[in-house]
Amino acid sequence: MMLKFFRMESLGFLLFILCLGGLLVYKTGHGMFHIQLSSPIREILTVYFGILLEALPFILIGTLFSGIIQVYLTEDRLKRWLPRSGFLAIFPAMVIAMLFPVCDCAIIPVVYRLIKKGVPTHIGAIFLIIPPIVNPIVALSTYYAFHASSDLLIYRLGLTLLLTLLISATLLYVFPHDRPPVRQQQQGHHHDHEHHRWKETLSHVLEDFIPASKLLMFGAFIAAGFQSFVDQQHIQTFQSNALTSNLFMMGLAFVLSVCSQADAFLAASFYPQFPLSAVLAFLLLGPVLDIKNTIMLFSYFKWRFVVVFMMIVSIYVLIVVSIIDIVESHI
Repeated sequence: MMLKFFRMESLGFLLFILCLGGLLVYKTGHGMFHIQLSSPIREILTVYFGILLEALPFILIGTLFSGIIQVYLTEDRLKRWLPRSGFLAIFPAMVIAMLFPVCDCAIIPVVYRLIKKGVPTHIGAIFLIIPPIVNPIVALSTYYAFHASSDLLIYRLGLTLLLTLLISATLLYVFPHDRPPVRQQQQGHHHDHEHHRWKETLSHVLEDFIPASKLLMFGAFIAAGFQSFVDQQHIQTFQSNALTSNLFMMGLAFVLSVCSQADAFLAASFYPQFPLSAVLAFLLLGPVLDIKNTIMLFSYFKWRFVVVFMMIVSIYVLIVVSIIDIVESHI
């Protein structure tokens, strides 16, 4: 019970309650008792609730579409649409994956069932990468988070497709099709799709929205605190070179584990304090690899696949954003 309390979801909700309580005390006590909060605390409250108010609607919309797809689109139907095997099969699979407004944690069980039913591993992996980053809800939230600027959106979408191509092609040669890297004892959840579909949809929405919103509360507090309390001189230590800033933001994305439908709002709070390459590293790695995703991957897939997948994704993300940094520095 104590370990459950200290999970990031629970901590995020606790931080939200404390911040909301502090704001209410300040607003009611300011006029009656002349209570004054220090400037950094007022700033962190302002930034914190600003991030939440902007991001929560996108999480709600995303989880709604995710719930509808999980109930009405079966794995058998999706398997019939997907190409069978080979390098050329990557491209139509990428197009299909782009249409899925499904968050990172919701897509993992779907990919497990697809690979178990015969979809090649490198094709299934495409759905671990593209839907959480490229789906229409994430694209809209990214555009909105960066003040209607299309530059970050184009970078994010284009680099995601490039990473997917590289990762899928690598997995094609690492994992043979006749030995799917899934845990056979894992049983996917079966739902009766003939009755009460709207109840199942609502259930999926709540299952996804509640933990995602709590994680956002935790991530927003870290981002607001970082922006309000970390001195510019300390930030410059992470900016001493491109590699340091890129690795720092990749590590932050892994730890915060924020849903991709809202992570752009956190990334925007670090920009332009951090360079473009570091912000892109945050936006590219987080939706694919974070704490909660890693735990789920190990529960559904064999450890060798998970370790290789994590290494490939991390290395390719670091290489791609480093190239972006070099290009930007010469423009």
